[in-house]
Amino acid sequence: MVDNDVERSTFSWEVPYYPSYYFHSTDVPEKFLRNPKQGDTSTTYDLVVGKRTAEAAVTVHNEGNFRDLVKITFNKMDAWLEEDEEIFIHPRDPYKV
Repeated sequence: MVDNDVERSTFSWEVPYYPSYYFHSTDVPEKFLRNPKQGDTSTTYDLVVGKRTAEAAVTVHNEGNFRDLVKITFNKMDAWLEEDEEIFIHPRDPYKV
């Protein structure tokens, strides 16, 4: 779904020890986003790929430090891969071995 060479992705530690992925909004094609629900500072979407739907899995931030960044909720996905290896629970901390 997302380009393999995404260079604008980033991590954010919203809670200690559990980083989250954030992608630039232009790296997540709008054709996969459905049913927008507008909040005060963000919009939440269902992520639809083929016949699979992950409800309220994508948050697009409209202002603040996360403006134009997209969070895809880790535990709402069927699987996450980092360098062709499946990861579980949360993204790996790139600063730890």
